[in-house]
Amino acid sequence: MASAEDHVVPLTLTLNYAHPLGALAPYFRGLEDGRAVAARCPACGRTWFPPHRACPDHGWTTDWVELSGRGRVVSVTVAESTLPFGTARERRAFALIALDGAVNLAFGRVAGDPAAARAGLKVRLERAPGPWPHPAQAAWFVADE
Repeated sequence: MASAEDHVVPLTLTLNYAHPLGALAPYFRGLEDGRAVAARCPACGRTWFPPHRACPDHGWTTDWVELSGRGRVVSVTVAESTLPFGTARERRAFALIALDGAVNLAFGRVAGDPAAARAGLKVRLERAPGPWPHPAQAAWFVADE
């Protein structure tokens, strides 16, 4: 007698969804263009990239500002990975990056040879070759030394 495991039906599921970017649209448009669009508190002047829509200390709505997109790598993880909505499994470098002018760290991909990514590496934000399924994947950091 056949078991339940012997009867398998392969299914392909597809989801079409219009994902609104809402209040963060300027940030995501910047990523698509390879620009660092950040948020600055009008009261204290602190700036965040990725942005905060309100200052955690003052509660004020932040203003959009553009940073140079330059910074330095603080820490790196190299791993085999598949990006969300992607199919290609590749060895990639992911890093926490201190962007000039921002008080927080950004998480991003480092372009080029993953073995070359290291703490202290100077980088700049650029548009990654695409197309990309989401604007967050459209940007990466390239060596700027």
